[in-house]
Amino acid sequence: MGALEASSGSVLDALRRSAASFRRGVWVIAVVRQAAPRVAVCLLVFLVLKAAATPAELLLLRRLIDLIAGWLESGDSIAGPDWALSLVFILAIAGTSLLQSVASHAIEYCSVVVRGRIARYLGKSIVEKCSRVAYPRLENAEFCNLLDRARRGAQSRIPLVAEQVIDLCIALVQWASLWVLALRIHPAVPACLLLAMPPMIWAHLRGSAGIWSLYRGQTEDVRWTNYLTELLTTRQYAHEVRQYGLGSHFRRLWYDRALNMRKQQMSVLTRNELLRSTSTLGMVVLVAIAVWLLLLRVSAQQLTIGDYVMLTSTLILLTSRSEEVLHIASRLRENLLVCSDIRDFLSTSADEEPKAGSSLISFPLRTGISFESVSFRYPGSDKYVLQDLSFSIAAGEIVAIVGCNGAGKTTIVKLLLGLYEPIEGRILFDGIALEHGNRHSVWDSSAVLFQDFTRYQLSLRQNIGLGRVEELDDDHALLEAARLGGIDYIVRRLPNGLDSLIGKQFGDTDLSGGEWQRVALGRVFFRRADLLILDEPTAALDPMAEADLYRRFTELARGKTVILISHRLGSVRLADRILVLSSGRITESGSHDRLMKLGREYAAMYRSQASWYEDRRVAAND
Repeated sequence: MGALEASSGSVLDALRRSAASFRRGVWVIAVVRQAAPRVAVCLLVFLVLKAAATPAELLLLRRLIDLIAGWLESGDSIAGPDWALSLVFILAIAGTSLLQSVASHAIEYCSVVVRGRIARYLGKSIVEKCSRVAYPRLENAEFCNLLDRARRGAQSRIPLVAEQVIDLCIALVQWASLWVLALRIHPAVPACLLLAMPPMIWAHLRGSAGIWSLYRGQTEDVRWTNYLTELLTTRQYAHEVRQYGLGSHFRRLWYDRALNMRKQQMSVLTRNELLRSTSTLGMVVLVAIAVWLLLLRVSAQQLTIGDYVMLTSTLILLTSRSEEVLHIASRLRENLLVCSDIRDFLSTSADEEPKAGSSLISFPLRTGISFESVSFRYPGSDKYVLQDLSFSIAAGEIVAIVGCNGAGKTTIVKLLLGLYEPIEGRILFDGIALEHGNRHSVWDSSAVLFQDFTRYQLSLRQNIGLGRVEELDDDHALLEAARLGGIDYIVRRLPNGLDSLIGKQFGDTDLSGGEWQRVALGRVFFRRADLLILDEPTAALDPMAEADLYRRFTELARGKTVILISHRLGSVRLADRILVLSSGRITESGSHDRLMKLGREYAAMYRSQASWYEDRRVAAND
C-alpha cells in the first residue's frame, strides 16, 4: 500500500512538473509573439522545410539505388526513360540538399534576429518593472537574487528558448517521419529502439535538474564575483584599492569564488555527460543488431538494396535524432526553469502605481505635513527605528531635523516620500493620508538632495536637466539653475559648456566633491518643486562649505516647504524651527535661540561641536 501511494505521488509530481513546464512554454511563445511575430513565423517555415527535406532525400535515394540495382541485376544498358528517371532523382536529391542549405542559412539569420528582439523586449520589461516595484524590495536580498537571475536569464537563456521550442517541434516531426519510414518495412525494427529510450530520457531529465539546481545555487556567488570585479576594474574604487594594496586580496577572493563555482560546474557537467554517454550505449547496441537483422533480410531477398540503404540510414538518423530530441528537450527544460524566475519577477506587483480612487495631494501645500503617532521598523527587523512619532511642518516653513547618527532622520525622509509605509500611524499632506493618496503627486512636486546623491556620468546638461527631463532643451532655465546652484563658472570653464561630458567613465573632465554637490543642487533648483529636502548631502564637506551651501539653499527656497536633515548643528541655525530626534522620538522643538536657552540635548550637542571647532581653530593658529 505504501509503495502504491509513493508511486502515485511520484506520478502526480511528474504531472505537475510537466504542467508547469507546459505553462512556461506557453509563456515563452507569448513573449515571442510580442517581441518578433513575423520573424518567428519565417523561422518556423524554414525549419519545417529543413525537416521535410531529410525524409524526402532518403526516399529519393532509395528509388535511385533500386533503379541502379535493377540495371546491374538485369545486365541491360541504360535505356532512355531509365536514364531520364535517374537524372530526375539525382536532380531532386540535389534540390533537397540545396533546400536544406538555404533553409539552414535562413534559420541562422532569423534566429539571430529573434534572439536579439527577445533580449531587448525582456530587458526593457525588466527595467520597466524594476523602476516601478516598491522601494523596500530593492533592499531585500532575496528579491535582488531573483532580479539577478531574471536579468541574466533574459540576456543569455530566454532568447534561446523560442528557438529551442521550434527546434524541438521540428526535430520531433523529423523523428516521427523517420519512424514512419522504418515502420513501413517492419515494426520490430524501430520498436527495438524504444527499449533504449527510457534510460536516455531519465539521464537527460536528471541532468537538466542538476543544471537548474546549480544555476540557482550559484546566484549569490555570481553576484559576489561581479561585485569583486567591479572593485578591481572601476575607477571609483581604484585609489583606495591601490593605496591599501587591496588588489591581491580582492583578486584572491574573486579567484577562490570563481574556482569554487568552476569546480561545482565541472562536477555537474562530468556527472551529466557520464550518465548520458552510458544511457546511449543501449541505443548503439540495438542499432547494430537491427542493421545485422536487416542484412539477413536482404540476403533472403526480402528487402531490396534500396530498402536496406534507406533503413540503415534511417536507423542511424533515428539514433542521432533521438539523442538530438532529448538534448534539445533537456536544454529547453533548463531554460524553461529559468523562465520561472523571469515570469515571477515580471509578475511582481507594481506597488508604486497610483491607487484608483485615491485622494489627490495637491501642491503647493496649504496647511502642511503632519506625522501622527508614526512607528516604523525595517523589514526583517524587530527593532523600531521610530516610535509613536508626532510632529508637524507648516506650509512654507523651513524645518531642520537633527540628531545623532542612527536616530532615524533619513527614515523620516523615506516615509515622507512614500518609499516606505509606517507600521503604525499615518502621514498627512493637507489632511490627506499619504497611504491613501497619490504618492506620484508627492514625487512630482518634491526635490531631494540625498547624502548619497548620484553623480551621473553624463553631460552637464543632463546632470542638471534630469530634475525636469521634459525641459532638457531649455538652455535659459538650465543656466539659471546652474547659477542658483553656484556652478555657472563650471559651465564657462567646460569646453562644450552644458553639453560637456563630466565624469571619467565616458569623458575626460571630472569635478571635485563640492562641485558635484553643487551640480546636484542645481538639479534640485531646476526641478522647481514646492517641497525641498536636503538629507545630509554635505557630510563630506568641511563645516564652512556646508554652511555656505545651506545658506544658499535656504535663501533661494524662501516660500517653499523645506526640510533640512543634518547631524551638524552650525548650519541649521538658519531654519525657522529645529526638531531634535532621539531614539525614534522628537525630544525638543523650537528655534536655535530657544533650544539653547532650554539647555538640554540640542544645547549640549551644539556646544560640543562648537568646542571641537574652536579647539581646531586654536591648534591651527598655534
